[in-house]
Amino acid sequence: MGKQLNYIMDFESFKKLSQYALELGCLILYKDHTENPSFPSADLSIVVPQYSSYYFYIPELYPLNKITHGINCYGRYYLNDAFFSPFSLSLIEASFSRTDKGQARIYVTTGYYDEEDNWIARPELLTKTYEKLARRARKLAQKII
Repeated sequence: MGKQLNYIMDFESFKKLSQYALELGCLILYKDHTENPSFPSADLSIVVPQYSSYYFYIPELYPLNKITHGINCYGRYYLNDAFFSPFSLSLIEASFSRTDKGQARIYVTTGYYDEEDNWIARPELLTKTYEKLARRARKLAQKII
């Protein structure tokens, strides 16, 4: 569970949203499985039309040195533990629409249960950053769904 905003947003508008995320102190990672490991980027060059899904990562919430990658059965890289872990509490998922009718979203998790079944809630910084990005996404999107 989490908070999300569904929209239709083209690539150029998404680049503006990504630039705003950088201005808020986020780094950017690929969410899409890729041919190479994704490492946090502090510039917009990582945002390319080939990949439509990204994470806006808040480094002060999770150390960079703990980010690890896995390889799927097709030999493509993905981020380990991106969901339901301490790492997930430093990520905001965001995407753009590949077509005029394609749905995209910005999403943040509510929290997760740890190994001992304790609820770990989303940090306030993650919530505030998500809300700022969601407001900007509403302005940039061609349509809110």
